[in-house]
Amino acid sequence: MAEENAAQTAETPEATEAAPARKGGMLKVLIIVAVAMIGEAAMFFFLGIGSGSGNPELAAAEDQARQEDGEKQDEEQDSLAEVEIHTFNVTNNTAAADAIIHISFKLYALVAVDQKSEFDKAANEENKARVREAVERIARGATVEDLNDPAAGTLKRLLREEINKVLKQSYIIEVVLSDFKTMQQ
Repeated sequence: MAEENAAQTAETPEATEAAPARKGGMLKVLIIVAVAMIGEAAMFFFLGIGSGSGNPELAAAEDQARQEDGEKQDEEQDSLAEVEIHTFNVTNNTAAADAIIHISFKLYALVAVDQKSEFDKAANEENKARVREAVERIARGATVEDLNDPAAGTLKRLLREEINKVLKQSYIIEVVLSDFKTMQQ
């Protein structure tokens, strides 16, 4: 029995030493987390992220910048002309594994007003077949995600880039898809 008590007293100092070590480890973790949170808060404060309502002068400047951007966009829209390219009906066999997707849409290009007649002639007369082929190639190769995207961002970007490449000049500022419909078969 004396041996058991001696063994227990021998383990007790080690156990008491391990408990502060665990507390010290937890304390270190808590300090690291606190420092990280303070650093993140300082970064938000100094970079001004999320501080629009805290500084009235900054909020007024941001509002004025947004208003000027809106006016610039209105001016850009006024300086753009809409040119119809063609109505397309395309079949896409690659978008869905076990289905065929029929796509139909009207394609318009927004170009600078002063380039409207030049673009119309280049796209609808001189390079008519190549432009249509490029559009059909992109529609046939579109993924399901591209076709289901409500804004059709990727599809519009690819169409704009490819048509400008065919025409060997950057006429198109933006592409507009009208009456866009897909039907899976």
